Amino acid sequence: MSYRIQTPVGVLYLPETSHLVSKPMHPSIAELSAAQHARLVHLEMNLRFIGGFSRQVLADEQGMHGNAITRDVKIYRTIAGDNLAYDVTAKHYRITDRFTPLFEVNASKALAWLTNRQGQGEGLPSAIGVPSSAPLQLSQPSTDTIAAISRAIHGQHPVHIEYESLREKSERVISPYALVNNGLRWHVRAFDRKAQEFRDFVLTRIQSPSVLTREEFQLHEQSHFDAAWTNSVELQLIPHPDRPRPEVTRLDYAMGEGPMRVTLRWAEVGYTLRQWNVDCSMDHSMVGVEFRLWLANHEVLNSIPNALLAPGFGGSTTQSAVVGIDQ
Repeated sequence: MSYRIQTPVGVLYLPETSHLVSKPMHPSIAELSAAQHARLVHLEMNLRFIGGFSRQVLADEQGMHGNAITRDVKIYRTIAGDNLAYDVTAKHYRITDRFTPLFEVNASKALAWLTNRQGQGEGLPSAIGVPSSAPLQLSQPSTDTIAAISRAIHGQHPVHIEYESLREKSERVISPYALVNNGLRWHVRAFDRKAQEFRDFVLTRIQSPSVLTREEFQLHEQSHFDAAWTNSVELQLIPHPDRPRPEVTRLDYAMGEGPMRVTLRWAEVGYTLRQWNVDCSMDHSMVGVEFRLWLANHEVLNSIPNALLAPGFGGSTTQSAVVGIDQ
């Protein structure tokens, strides 16, 4: 179910939001209409995951008049006044350190909401290119972790974290700029001030994130200095030479007669080839019915930092360390 609203630029469908939240935490919420409930959820999502909002942004996103937004903000402040503060200079409502959510949101729905915001109003930067819906995953990050990281991305603030790698637990300050779903789990692409390089950090391993709102990214920490994020490579995939009936594989992948050409960021290559079960060995020697594709131009992996994640690259299916991945 959704709510259809006519706006000056077309029709906007404001989604029904009951699937995003469990039962409300405050009795006053039960007295709201379904449309008001949906708008307050949207307001709080902006506050919690983006760090704030302006009346104009909410009006633009929801196709509402300013007076209606003012009423919604007044209702929210009446119920949860400690959650937000008004910045008179910026004409912007900001999250406070006393924030306690009115609506419980699980991690998968929060991530779907964030990734669906691409190109909308005050959404996350367009560099965040992750699917808006993901397959069922065995692990889910903390919603509070997602909120802190997404606020940092939006505001370009570094984050102090405790991180549990396979080697040790450590404290770090990272400057995050992109959330990525690699098909198995979510991670954040960020500059690591401890290692002085760009790395991937698994969201489930991040503990006690604290956004350093008084700081901004340093120049060299910005995403356009991350070679693995700004550079891309073309992969040429063909039916596996050692599997029967290659014509079926061509049908499954709509390949036509030539190779299927896929362009990916360097930072995505290893994860994607592993998720797709692509044989990346030089002599297409990977054994297993799951390997229906072979990377014909396997030599391009020589310049990819996380190539060791790709099945068969370098003559081995295992790896002990991969550049740019904090294990």
